[in-house]
Amino acid sequence: MKTPQMFEIITTPLSDIKFELYKIVLVCDRETHIKRMILDNRGTEQIESDDSMEPYYHLGAEVIDVSSISVEDAAKKVIDILNKKKGE
Repeated sequence: MKTPQMFEIITTPLSDIKFELYKIVLVCDRETHIKRMILDNRGTEQIESDDSMEPYYHLGAEVIDVSSISVEDAAKKVIDILNKKKGE
């Protein structure tokens, strides 16, 4: 979800439900992104598109660079952020 409007598309229908929204964005460098898209069997058009990670840094979200960390480490970072936010 690259734009605030995309968050709104998801959260607006949930307006009658009480919840707290925690915005956490996982990003990676271009080379890693391409490798992962190939592993996911994405189409050539999507792989070759200039899909910059830059917009994700401007969403008012916690950003975790997962270029060189394991899935487990990424999950731990997400959990740490959530625990910190809940404690505030």
